[in-house]
Amino acid sequence: MKSVSNKILFVDDEETILEIAREFFEQKGYPVITAGNGPDALKLFEKETIDCCFTDIHMPGMDGIELAERIRGIDNTIPVVVMTGYPSLETTLQTIRNGVVDFLIKPVSLNQMEICLKRVLRERRLFVENLLLKKEVEGKEKLERLNQELQFKMQGLNILNKILSELSAVSSNQDVFGRVVDMTLDITGADETLFSVISSSKSTPVVVARAGKE
Repeated sequence: MKSVSNKILFVDDEETILEIAREFFEQKGYPVITAGNGPDALKLFEKETIDCCFTDIHMPGMDGIELAERIRGIDNTIPVVVMTGYPSLETTLQTIRNGVVDFLIKPVSLNQMEICLKRVLRERRLFVENLLLKKEVEGKEKLERLNQELQFKMQGLNILNKILSELSAVSSNQDVFGRVVDMTLDITGADETLFSVISSSKSTPVVVARAGKE
């Protein structure tokens, strides 16, 4: 049987169920690991890369619903499928609130579990691909913003260099005023520019240089 890269975790306090699930899915090519309770299952996440978890609900110490919530805190992309022989509306609602992606009622056939597994793994793959695509788009948008900011700063630097170059060649205040209004007209594309001086002896500004409209 061709090996499948997706590793499956089965959690149940009944050893027989774990043995049957392991044998079936390993024959299908899936790497399988098992745990007899919630705390042992959580320890496996510290050293294993797990792609899907099937868990019983009613287990001593930590039930399957709490386990599902803890797994979601570790990696919210890992699908968790819960199994129970005692279904109820309250239990179903609890599983939905705690990030469970599917709910199987015991006794569950192995073929039914395989169909469920293939579906949730396919959905997980699409979910992860969408996350990666979103990050890629966000990265491109950020890069574009940085490029725009860089271009804006370069434009400002070029304008400053031009101003300094122009002003370094003038020898009188009147020439400075004239160069300033000429450059302002050129840089801004305005119809007219004025350079006004405010004097302490006069109440209104005095225009000392003008460019553009006569």
